[in-house]
Amino acid sequence: MDPLIVALLLGAALLHVTWHVILKTAGDPLTAATIGVWAATAVLVPVATLGWVVSGRPSLPAAALELAILSGAVETVYFVLLSAAYRRGDLSVVYPTARGTAPLLAVVPRGSVFHERFDPAGLLGIAALLAGILVLQRPWRLVLGEVSGSDRPATLFALATGVAIAGYTAVDREGARLVAPWL
Repeated sequence: MDPLIVALLLGAALLHVTWHVILKTAGDPLTAATIGVWAATAVLVPVATLGWVVSGRPSLPAAALELAILSGAVETVYFVLLSAAYRRGDLSVVYPTARGTAPLLAVVPRGSVFHERFDPAGLLGIAALLAGILVLQRPWRLVLGEVSGSDRPATLFALATGVAIAGYTAVDREGARLVAPWL
C-alpha cells in the first residue's frame, strides 16, 4: 500500500480519536461538540462554496439536498447520544462500542436486505471487527445484567450512537451517489 495513503489514514485516525478525547474531557460534551461543529462549518462552508463556484456551479438534485438535510438531522441525534454516553461513561467503554457497533449495523442490511456479496477481505474485516468487539467489550454482559453502575447507561447510549452512525452513513452513501462526493 502507498505510504502516503497509510500516513493519511493514520493521521485521520489520530484526529478522530483526539476529537473524542476532547469531547470526553470537556465539562459538557454537547457544548464542546456544538462549538466544534460550528467552527468546522465556518471553515468548510466557504471552502466548499468556492469549490462549487470554481467547478462551474454543478446542479444539485433536490433529492441530494433532502438527503443532506436528513444526514444533518441524524448527525445531530448522533452528537446528542454521544454526549450523553460520554457524560455517563469512560472513553474506553463508549468509543469502541459506538464506533464498533456502527460498521456492523451498516453491514447487516447490505448483506441481508440488499443481498450484497462481500469478498474474502471484506469478510475477514467484518470478522475481525466482530471479534474485537466481543473480546474487548463483552456485550453479553449487558444482556445478562452484569454491567452495572455508570457503564450500563453509557453502554446503552453508545449502542444508540452506533445506530445513529450507521444511519447517517447510509444516508451519506446514498447522497454521494447523486452528486460528486466532495459536494
